[in-house]
Amino acid sequence: MSEYLLKYFPYEDLIIYEVGAGNGTLATNILDFIRERHPDVYERTRYRIIEISKALSDNQQRALRHHSSVVEVINKSIFDWTQREWAPCFFLALEVIVSFYLPISCPLSNQMAGQLPARRCTIPRAKPGAVPNHSGRRRVGRIP
Repeated sequence: MSEYLLKYFPYEDLIIYEVGAGNGTLATNILDFIRERHPDVYERTRYRIIEISKALSDNQQRALRHHSSVVEVINKSIFDWTQREWAPCFFLALEVIVSFYLPISCPLSNQMAGQLPARRCTIPRAKPGAVPNHSGRRRVGRIP
């Protein structure tokens, strides 16, 4: 938030993309915070969710109905995304990382892509067919 306020406000809208927003909890928390603490920024916020699952996109729209003036839920795979965003924006993909079923041993940042420091992530190789379940323990089976 401070980066946006220092660099872009009031000349640019606050544009946030979230890929795979799950139940919409993070979006709700972010938008509630902005509306409470920075109402002038909230009026200029555009929060776009790119969600591959139709069921989840429907749930997100219901969960975020009180933010409907600033939220757009796009039911599409990020791999099919063709729209280019020329304005400064923030990109979140937190739950997407979890869906890869791989432990990643580096911290991830939600800063603007052009501002990210170079950082190397190490993804340990799993045994073929070994997939961590939601408890974090490995199990053998096919990826759902």
